[in-house]
Amino acid sequence: MVAEKGHLAGKPRPAVLIQAEALDAHATLQFCLIYGADDAQRDVFFRIPITPTEANGLMEDSTVAVDKIVTIRRENIKARCGVLEEDVMGLVNEALMAFQGLV
Repeated sequence: MVAEKGHLAGKPRPAVLIQAEALDAHATLQFCLIYGADDAQRDVFFRIPITPTEANGLMEDSTVAVDKIVTIRRENIKARCGVLEEDVMGLVNEALMAFQGLV
């Protein structure tokens, strides 16, 4: 997970990196944005709930918005703020495949 400079909302927002590691040399990275748990669409398959942990660095219950994929230039990435648990990333991967029609 990273915090990016906020090209959409003007403020830093946490996001989950979804781009393959094989593309490390690419100038841009793809992410799913993270929103607060009060998000109205939190009960749909493409919004994955996240509970704050020391590992993920979040301060409040949140959701990964699989339907909000953004491409960000590497130089606009502010900092890595944490790592999602393996089971949560599994849910993100499954939701991404379903949302993109790959399953």
